[in-house]
Amino acid sequence: MIAAKETGTSKRIWLHAIDAVGIVHAMLLRIQALLLPVKTLVLSGH
Repeated sequence: MIAAKETGTSKRIWLHAIDAVGIVHAMLLRIQALLLPVKTLVLSGH
């Protein structure tokens, strides 16, 4: 849809922004999933 010739400039920028937000959220979720066992097992001072 972004690469379509009939897509306007403002809509193209808007779609890129939505993609960027989605990528950032996915990265944050994966980082949190990777750090959860470390926090639970290593950093939890019994």
